[in-house]
Amino acid sequence: MASSAARGEFVLGRPGEEALNRALAHWNSNFRKALVHFREAADATPFGPPVIGAWVYLYRLFSEHALALAPEDREDGLRWAELVRGRIGWLREQAEHGDAQCQFFFGTSLLYGIGQPCNPTLAATWCQQAAAQGYARALCSCGWLYEKGMGVPKDERRAVELYEAAAKAGNVYAAKCLGYCLENGIGALPDPERGVEWYRVAADQGHAEALVCLGVCHHNGSGVPRSLDKAIKLYQAAAAEGHPAALVNLGILEEQKSPRGAVVLYLQAAAQGSPAGICCLGVCYLRGRGVTQDEIHSRRLFVQGARMKHAKSLHNLGWCWEVGEGGPADPRRAQLLYHRAAKEHNSRAQANLVRLRTRWTR
Repeated sequence: MASSAARGEFVLGRPGEEALNRALAHWNSNFRKALVHFREAADATPFGPPVIGAWVYLYRLFSEHALALAPEDREDGLRWAELVRGRIGWLREQAEHGDAQCQFFFGTSLLYGIGQPCNPTLAATWCQQAAAQGYARALCSCGWLYEKGMGVPKDERRAVELYEAAAKAGNVYAAKCLGYCLENGIGALPDPERGVEWYRVAADQGHAEALVCLGVCHHNGSGVPRSLDKAIKLYQAAAAEGHPAALVNLGILEEQKSPRGAVVLYLQAAAQGSPAGICCLGVCYLRGRGVTQDEIHSRRLFVQGARMKHAKSLHNLGWCWEVGEGGPADPRRAQLLYHRAAKEHNSRAQANLVRLRTRWTR
């Protein structure tokens, strides 16, 4: 399928490229490790596309993980946007001259409004120009744009085509995305077996998120025979890289044997800013499992998860408001939270909404 070489990320030779590749390998698994390598790339000399690319990603990283960062770190995030703004003219000039990396980074800055106003449509245009040159990261990003309908009409079939092109060019993240689409029937007929094949392509190169996805397949018997032992080994491999979903999955399994051990895993995930980890930790404090029971702290944790639009946290916070767990009760506020969780497809929130509406219409 795809070469094990990391082709299609950044052409070796430009200062900062290797550090940038290392950072991107940790993008969805351990943002603190990613941060170290992005800063290394940002300080590379002489200045070039990978350096400004690191600035762009650093701003995104600080924005997406703001709740898990100290106040001084959040302020540092704004500095990277100012640096991009100061070089945006140079970046556009290089993009107009056909540099695929610069086209991609210029498009990314437009997509997220970094250093210039947000313009998803124009962002997609620049990303497509880089993809047309065979730049694998741009191919993958264009796939994501088509999958989500960002700046282009939503077209999941086209997204799968682009993910496959990027994966065959060596982009590991695209291989994971392609596996997910095939497993779940996004843009193609469901084909869990092929999905597993592409997860393996990425997992064999150490991609932590693909290790988690492959673990879930073994856990649930999707595309492979069900094997909890194999699932645990895969979760452990991803957890060794600090992937929060792997830590949470291991914690859920650990709760049955050692609630205290599960709390340790949830704490590690929460430190990565994982809303699922924060929510599971909140449940432990609510029930007194592995920790001293503390309903007030539990409620605070659900608030933190709800701010990240985490469906289970929204539901649990709604329940706290409904029954007055860890604070005052307010059924109307509970209903609003259940409604938000229900929009995220939380079935318990949907059932609670029906229950409350039935009670109030009697």
